[in-house]
Amino acid sequence: MFDEHIRNLEQTIRNYQASIEDEGLEPRVDVGINVGINEQRVLELIRINNRSTAKEIAESLSVSLRQGERIMAALKEKGLIKRVGSNKSGHWELRGG
Repeated sequence: MFDEHIRNLEQTIRNYQASIEDEGLEPRVDVGINVGINEQRVLELIRINNRSTAKEIAESLSVSLRQGERIMAALKEKGLIKRVGSNKSGHWELRGG
């Protein structure tokens, strides 16, 4: 079931990326704060599924788990995401965007 969830999330991301490429645009979440492309992608992943784990996000971005954690930490530091609840059963909340 978890593998199916990952496949569905990856397909959603591929569809999103394809639609952006068709429009000739770069993925962008207008947050009014300078964020990198991977940070923008993480924000979009959280918008799609606010229960995404760091591991799922890292896999979706094709980066290491540690790099995914760093990206998410940077977003928390900028006040763009917030963890609500526990690490196991909580979810992410988008802030300021």
